[in-house]
Amino acid sequence: CYYRIICNYVTPYSQQVIGSDLSYGLQSSAILYDMRTGKTLLSILTAKRLFNDGLIDYVLIVCPKTIMHSVWEPNLIEQGLPCCVLDQGKLQDEMNLSNAGLEIGFRVFIITYESIDTRLQLLTKYLDLSRTYVIGDETTQIKSHTATRTKAFHALTYLPTYKTILT
Repeated sequence: CYYRIICNYVTPYSQQVIGSDLSYGLQSSAILYDMRTGKTLLSILTAKRLFNDGLIDYVLIVCPKTIMHSVWEPNLIEQGLPCCVLDQGKLQDEMNLSNAGLEIGFRVFIITYESIDTRLQLLTKYLDLSRTYVIGDETTQIKSHTATRTKAFHALTYLPTYKTILT
């Protein structure tokens, strides 16, 4: 299995392999698994496959602040994908984004739903969104179609070829 080769330290479960294949093949997908069934690893495996196949240059994870550092950051690092958490103020976030794609820059970024409306201009300026895999985790955060964060998330997903929502 291809995923067993690219997955560090753990063997993915069958639902993770199936979900990752689905995300890869459909390009726009929703993974509606129960809690604690491996949606995070599934998305990371999809990202690694997309990177390996040359289909994306960046990954942007949008999630609640409560899981940025506790869930996403350690899982990405464990899977060999160093990341930058965009929660250090607009100036520092812009510096990190401006280095994207350079030898010293990150290719994986994590941002909160609350921050995307204020960072959307920076994201579109520094990341080629058509070559960015956007992952929206805990998408119940964007349930109101009139909310600013919902509109910003929708705007963020217009250009990327690959996008997945998790809930």
